[in-house]
Amino acid sequence: LEQDLGDLIENTSTPAVLAHLTDMQALFEAYSADFQRLVNLRRQSQILTRVGTDAMGHQVLSGLNNLMSQIAAQQNFAVLQPVREAQMGFFRAGLAVLRFQGSMEEVDALEVRDNLDEAMSLLEQTIPRVDRSHQTAVREARSVLQSYSDAFDRQMEVTLEAYTLLTRTMASRGEDFAGLTVEAASLLRQNQESLGTRMSNGLEEMILANSAAVVAGLGLGLIIALVLARGIIVPLTAMTTAMTELADGRLETEIPDRDRSDELGHMATAVQVFKDNAIRVRQMEAEQEAQMARAAEEKRRLLAEMADQFEASVGQV
Repeated sequence: LEQDLGDLIENTSTPAVLAHLTDMQALFEAYSADFQRLVNLRRQSQILTRVGTDAMGHQVLSGLNNLMSQIAAQQNFAVLQPVREAQMGFFRAGLAVLRFQGSMEEVDALEVRDNLDEAMSLLEQTIPRVDRSHQTAVREARSVLQSYSDAFDRQMEVTLEAYTLLTRTMASRGEDFAGLTVEAASLLRQNQESLGTRMSNGLEEMILANSAAVVAGLGLGLIIALVLARGIIVPLTAMTTAMTELADGRLETEIPDRDRSDELGHMATAVQVFKDNAIRVRQMEAEQEAQMARAAEEKRRLLAEMADQFEASVGQV
């Protein structure tokens, strides 16, 4: 396309046509620069994802799981609840991160931020409620979560810039370029005799190439949408449903996609650990309630026995 534009400008003498072709060349050069910028932004986003949210996400999940295990071992169930809610908030944030990486839409980024802020607030509230031996662990978990949040902010900034560049700036340039192409072709046909059939045919070929590129772009967009829907959106929906059921106390829920090797698979494994911990905590709570019930029954028995003994001694008097 760049070569065709250069040839047409070089061989066109009609001022109106030349002006359109020159504008088209300027738009093409700007679009090419935008495309290179987009490539660089996407590459930067991938790096930030790999060394940022992906790597730190594993640290956050490991820290929260260990924290839950430690507090559960002490049977401090009142403190365990906000830690459990913080972990669930991070799970929701992690799923929203995966959606954002596919959609690049701000609404998904805001969902990530809301869930991360809630999780950090819950951990902050937990610190004064645990003994000193666990306060360090809670602070470390919150610190790693803050680092994850900062890494996501950098990723979000780059990704949203790429999304804006693609959907607004480049889309606008492409639309303007297509309009100038049609206008230039119309002017060229009007001056076909003076410019020659070869030049008119050259621009006609450019129009066809431009149309083919638009169709190819739409086809690629459809393919990407289908891949995202089947490869990301559908599993994310299934995982969100499973997490909602777990949060409602339905611990018999099966966790999907644990056999995947990507970030969604890592998330599924972490959610399974969360489920296993929740089951153990429920068993411990049941055992504690049973012990309290036995202790209360034993107390009642002893009191009744003491009352009987007292009554017997009084009767003898």
